Amino acid sequence: MPDVITIGSALVDIFVSSPDFQLRENDGNVLVCQRFGEKLELDSLVIETGGAGTNTAVGFQRLGFRVGVVAELGMDAFSDVVVNDLVKNQVETTWLVKERKEQTGGSVILVSQEGGRTVLVHRGAASLLGVEDMPDKALASARWLHISSIGGQMPTLQHIFKRARQSSVGVSWNPGSPELRWVAEHGLSELGLKCDVLMVNKEEWQMIADHHAQLQRIVPEIVVTDGKQGGQVLLAGKEPQKYEAPSVNSVDDTGAGDAFATAYVGARLLERPVSTAIEWGVANSASVVQKVGAKPGLLSRTDLETM
Repeated sequence: MPDVITIGSALVDIFVSSPDFQLRENDGNVLVCQRFGEKLELDSLVIETGGAGTNTAVGFQRLGFRVGVVAELGMDAFSDVVVNDLVKNQVETTWLVKERKEQTGGSVILVSQEGGRTVLVHRGAASLLGVEDMPDKALASARWLHISSIGGQMPTLQHIFKRARQSSVGVSWNPGSPELRWVAEHGLSELGLKCDVLMVNKEEWQMIADHHAQLQRIVPEIVVTDGKQGGQVLLAGKEPQKYEAPSVNSVDDTGAGDAFATAYVGARLLERPVSTAIEWGVANSASVVQKVGAKPGLLSRTDLETM
């Protein structure tokens, strides 16, 4: 049985980059503007697997954990790409859900010369995980569950938290915008939250500002990341631990958050102190953004321990 089961999305990511992408500033935003109907020459076209469910699964595996993943796919060529990549990375695929009438999700990612990106995403099957898709016995037998965005499928999320409470399995949660909007509107009482480590970025944390105090009472560790500015860890009854992010040459920012999450949680599972967990998270994230795709730059436990 796996030590860690990740629950989330599985996608195929197609990365395209070109020096001819036209970036323009407008009211504090940077826009990608191309002439309609023109043909644009690309520097590169790279296909990788993505989605937080598979990114974190491979991340935990690199840290030496036995890992399984719960995600939903179609029965198509993209599905084969995802499964083959997980098998290559020694991730257990028993609990992948394949639906003939659904389409495996995918995204086209426009990468600028500075590593910034614009993502065109079709979530497809990745956003359709239902309660009936949950392998309850496996979830109850794992040591840890890492939950990322499941496309706002709140009954499924409530079911996972309920099972986690019943089995006392550890839980880290990196919610997506649909889940956070639901929390902002409905609060925490209906959610039945069971979470040991909550991971959000600064903007996501602000989405649920009305619930900060309650979350800090319920969740022992809350990590609030702020990209290149670093972030902070909020610990129950203690002063926030702030950290800085190193300056690195970013090729592609995709997967940086997933890389931080797996290294941070992995360090805590190995009973390392929070300071070490932060160091591992920062190092893993910095490594990932120096390569195209969310998985190629993921570090092993040996890499992190010897840094």
